[in-house]
This record gives sequence, structure tokens and C-alpha cells, in this order.
Amino acid sequence: MAHQQPSLLPILPLPHPFILFPAATISIPIAKALAKSLVRILNETEEEAVALAAVPILTDGLDGKSIKLGEWGCAARIIRVVRPPVLQADSNYLVTLQGTHRVQLAHPLPLFPSSD
Repeated sequence: MAHQQPSLLPILPLPHPFILFPAATISIPIAKALAKSLVRILNETEEEAVALAAVPILTDGLDGKSIKLGEWGCAARIIRVVRPPVLQADSNYLVTLQGTHRVQLAHPLPLFPSSD
């Protein structure tokens, strides 16, 4: 059975130590701005399952400061996005992903630090 995924997927960088494998499910904390972007994508799409590429962030073992996205990741379905409780509004959101299959980035992408 061949997977029919679009050739272009939004990329969700997975912070260390998170890695998503096909058929696995993970929940990870994400910043409010990123969560709002994911909710907007979910609301705008007409498809039942929204796909994205979950790609781990790699760090240079020597200085630990230079970071980049890995070459391989996992296509994933967004299962849910959970808001923090009202009393903890400054906390991270929680997104749950289910891996579908491996994906390879067409070319290396730099990773820029967030401005949160």
C-alpha cells in the first residue's frame, strides 16, 4: 500500500529528546504562536487528517550550540492540540501527533532560534 502524501508538508521541528516513528504517537509541548498556527491550518483545511513532517532538531556534539534540522523525519497526523489551563495561560500548548511513515527533506534546512 503506497502512502499518498503531498510532496510539500509543513515542518514541525521536534526538540531533543523527541523523535517520532511511523505508527507511534507522541505528545509534545509547543509554544503558543506555533500552536495557533497549527490550529489555523486545522481550521482552514478541508481534509479530515492534517499532515505535517515532524523532524528532529540536531545539535553539534562539540559545542551544543549549532543546531539544524535532521535529514529524515516522519510524516504525521495532528491528533489534537490542547490549550493550557486558564490559570496557566503562559504555559505551552500540548500537541499530539501520530506518525504515518518516514520522510526525507529534499535539502538541508537551517533552524533559526524562536523569538518567543
